[in-house]
Amino acid sequence: MVSGRPILIVDDDPDTREAVAQLLAIAGYPVQTAIDGNQALRAIERERPSLLLTDLHMPNLSGDALAVLLHQRGFDPPIVVMTGTARNPDQVREAIGADACLPKPFDPSVLLGLVERYRVP
Repeated sequence: MVSGRPILIVDDDPDTREAVAQLLAIAGYPVQTAIDGNQALRAIERERPSLLLTDLHMPNLSGDALAVLLHQRGFDPPIVVMTGTARNPDQVREAIGADACLPKPFDPSVLLGLVERYRVP
């Protein structure tokens, strides 16, 4: 088991959210999940994550709006955006100040590599 703060997975699609959570838990990472940006904000207020994995398009508070709001509040966690709609992942990453953009569908080994690279212990 990897110690430290949890990785927060934010995705409105329950299948994606749970698949990513299970993958990371099997790899030994502590995880938390949220269904949208509003729920993620509440989770972050309770415990700051070591990494934020967020979908881009979600109801209530989208992943890009969540990232911008966190930066405005002075909280700059490492952020990996997971999206199936981005035509230009680098442009998305730069626009919201994320560390990486992971196009869906993705290879689990690519996700684990990004977690290892950006997660703050």
